Amino acid sequence: MANLCSLPNELLLLIFGYLSDDRRSLSQLCKVSRRIQAPAAEELYKDIKVDGYSHSRFSCWTRTLLECPELANLVVNLTFHIDCQSGDRYAPIDWIGQAIIEVVKMGVPAQVVGHVASNLMKGKETGFGAILFALLPSLQTLNIEVVDTYHEGYVEYELMKVLYGISSTDYREPGMHILRSTLNNIRTLVIPIPHYELLRFFLLPQLKALHLNLIDNYDTNYPSSHNAATVSEVVSRTGIRELTLDSDWSEIQIANTNTWTECIFNALQKAGELELARPSIDKFVFRLSDGVSYDGSSAMSFNKLVSSMGAQLARIEHLRVELQRPSPIRHKLRRLFMSIGVIMDLSCCLRLRKLEVLQGSLVSNSFRKAPHPQVDFGRLLPTSLEALTLICPNGKVLPWLRQLLASITVVPNLRRIELHCFRGQGRSAAWFTKDRGRVFEDFRERGVAVTITDCDQVLSPEKSRRYPDWGEGIFAGKFYVYYGENTGFDGLYGQK
Repeated sequence: MANLCSLPNELLLLIFGYLSDDRRSLSQLCKVSRRIQAPAAEELYKDIKVDGYSHSRFSCWTRTLLECPELANLVVNLTFHIDCQSGDRYAPIDWIGQAIIEVVKMGVPAQVVGHVASNLMKGKETGFGAILFALLPSLQTLNIEVVDTYHEGYVEYELMKVLYGISSTDYREPGMHILRSTLNNIRTLVIPIPHYELLRFFLLPQLKALHLNLIDNYDTNYPSSHNAATVSEVVSRTGIRELTLDSDWSEIQIANTNTWTECIFNALQKAGELELARPSIDKFVFRLSDGVSYDGSSAMSFNKLVSSMGAQLARIEHLRVELQRPSPIRHKLRRLFMSIGVIMDLSCCLRLRKLEVLQGSLVSNSFRKAPHPQVDFGRLLPTSLEALTLICPNGKVLPWLRQLLASITVVPNLRRIELHCFRGQGRSAAWFTKDRGRVFEDFRERGVAVTITDCDQVLSPEKSRRYPDWGEGIFAGKFYVYYGENTGFDGLYGQK
């Protein structure tokens, strides 16, 4: 422990960064010595999640931040988890009074204090949230999670009433600028939008990344002209550079994802024509999960989106497409991966530098039965592309590489390729050792680094004990093959 205490703060922060998910270990390190207490606390309080399932934890967070304002300054990322089923829990009266007194001292308008006090007494998370917003001056990322979709509209309406007092632009109210300053620092916002009016409260000048969870919620999933205007206002009046659309909708509602996306990009185009927008979006993440990718409809939907939004996508520099949870049914899987060639028609993205087309979850043995699509990468990829990440259908890595090799001569800036294959196709490394020379040598001549990742779906307990580092990321097992400027043929295939 003496050796640990002698390390500089920069190294301690690097070490503690690996423990960011283990809050118990970090809290214990804070008690070891005063020398490492400060850097450990900095990592411990950087990300906090206020969970509606744990009423006591909710109470402890608010009380800690009230009593220790120096810790509140360390909080950068806040996840605000709303549970509408927790309204029957009552907060301890001793710290509710103290919390309300502290909020009143900040000069909050009386109507906001009354609403906060009412929600606190009823044990509602909206009351706690109002205080948390007021107590976190360094907050940069706000993640709003809502559970129990049946009551989402009601819960978000309750949250809106609190946010209205906090984010109001009427600075004539006493103390309003104090609360508003907290939201003005937020750079990343993750928010569900079955209730669209909630977006109006986040016209934040520093907002750079917007993550919209398009949740299926009764009849509000159809964006009307009024809802489109709301989104347009948010997009055009903020300086967001990264946009994520995350859809959990059912297959029947796939068209609504296009509607929302077109709404947002049309807002960008209109704002650009009117010179209202700040720097345009340069990273677009398009994530479809559950039913929407079962039969390839998500890929076809994205292709339709790309073809219709060419002018708006022309400014994108980083595009990431994630297809979640494919069906294990064989014929549907074939349709999904035959559409990979379609999904990559991105020649209109003139500034695209990084492209990722990923399968976020593992599939069954039927994945190996999928056909090998013939893709003309030279026609589909923009010449500005520098990095490419793809799913490798069927695990047939070598034919896929040969297709890439035959096409990338018209993509002069490409410097890195990463391929993901599944179910042990790359693990039997015979073809790496027999045919390691020609294909990889051709890539090296062009200055392209290749990374091949092979993943297993399920590990037996025996393998888990033998390879304890497996299970990182979204894959259970990882094997890597590297080839590039700084690596030779030695150790092409190995375990991590």
